Amino acid sequence: MHEELFEKYAERLSITKVRQTKNFIEVYLPFDLVENLDIQNLFLDVTNLSRMFRFSTKQKQVIITLDIVGIDKHFIYYLVDLAKIIENNKKKNSKNYFFSNIFIIFGIICFFLDTHPSR
Repeated sequence: MHEELFEKYAERLSITKVRQTKNFIEVYLPFDLVENLDIQNLFLDVTNLSRMFRFSTKQKQVIITLDIVGIDKHFIYYLVDLAKIIENNKKKNSKNYFFSNIFIIFGIICFFLDTHPSR
């Protein structure tokens, strides 16, 4: 069940390569995904999940490695949590983000115009 859930997340996030050995699992994040991630927050959130994760880069890809020797629970639980964290750290589409900020600024201006003491 959790394997299928991770596969769905991986498909949604365009993760195409996951490599497993007897000591670790590597999740390769493609460049298209990496450029839309807030890497600093991703690093902090993944490190808070477990200290058994390592980060590296190779050919414009970010590789997240989970050492599976000595972890508390089965690795698939960590991978599902990792996928959720990656999804939560995706940057908003810049066009939608721009328009949402315009509406917020417009709302603030309207609020101040309505509550200005000179009226």
